[in-house]
Amino acid sequence: MFNNVGGKIKAVAKVTAWIGIAICVIYGFVMLVSMEDMALVGLLIMTVGSLASWISALVLYGFGELIENSGIIANKKEKAADNKPQEKKNEAIDKWLEKGLITEEEYQAKKNENK
Repeated sequence: MFNNVGGKIKAVAKVTAWIGIAICVIYGFVMLVSMEDMALVGLLIMTVGSLASWISALVLYGFGELIENSGIIANKKEKAADNKPQEKKNEAIDKWLEKGLITEEEYQAKKNENK
C-alpha cells in the first residue's frame, strides 16, 4: 500500500487530469447546446476548465516525481556510505605499497581480503 508512493501519486495525477478534462468538456458542451445564452460560458468552461485541470495535475505529477527522485538519491547515498570504509582501506593499502612498507604479494593478499 505504501510502496512506490511517487508512482502512485503520478498515476493519480494522470487519472485526475483526464477525468477533469472530460468533465469540463462534457459540461461545457451541454451548456453550449442546451442554453444559447450561456454559449460563451460553455466555451470558457471547456477551455479554461480543461487547462486548469491539466495544470493542477502537473503540480501533483511533479510532486510524485520529487518523491521518486528523492528515494533514488537516498538509495545512492546509502550505497556510497557503505562503500566509503572499503575505499579508505584500499587507499591505505595503496599508500603502503607506494612507500614500500609492504610487498606486492602482501598488497595483493590485502586487496583480496577487502573484496
